[in-house]
Amino acid sequence: MHMNMKIHRTGSGEVIGICDTELIGSTCEDEKICITVTSYFFGTKPVPADDIKHALKEGANITMIGTQTIALAIEIGVLCEENIVLIQGVPYATIIRF
Repeated sequence: MHMNMKIHRTGSGEVIGICDTELIGSTCEDEKICITVTSYFFGTKPVPADDIKHALKEGANITMIGTQTIALAIEIGVLCEENIVLIQGVPYATIIRF
């Protein structure tokens, strides 16, 4: 399981990007949405699964894309399947906690 993660610190909190490593550099697009999976937003190298699990459980604003990433979020109980969007067959979701 290889996933990238990057935490962006902003004045109002953190934004976390998590993706399957193999998606870096790709673009997923349909008629409503276009996502380019960049190393700037999602990080430059794989991160241990335990770190990703912690971020998924604790993060307030998370953008995630990829089969492995979404499966992990479902497995640990922070994401429901009905909240997933498929973009060219690639699962995508966001978590926003207040």
